[in-house]
Amino acid sequence: MKQFDFTIQDTLGMHPRPAGKITSSAKGFTSDITLSIGDKVVNAKKLMNVISLNGKCGETIHAVISGPDEAAAADALQAVLNAELGSAEYAFKKAPRPELTEE
Repeated sequence: MKQFDFTIQDTLGMHPRPAGKITSSAKGFTSDITLSIGDKVVNAKKLMNVISLNGKCGETIHAVISGPDEAAAADALQAVLNAELGSAEYAFKKAPRPELTEE
């Protein structure tokens, strides 16, 4: 069994986009993957469950992974969490498209 904690840095907290990325990643492994914030524990392979965690910036997600591919699953999940929720700035904020800002 692998376990780790991750503190949400994204100012928007848990929302559908990172939840979808987490779920997609989790579904690629046979191991059981659970995420929890406080007393709420959910299956990471179910999108609505992950969204329902409703994690806010500064809250800690506790992940527990157990199964035959737990090491790879833990590494992948940590990478997704870092990419999606590991920055104080919204991860997918883009610069304005030039064709829309030129006058």
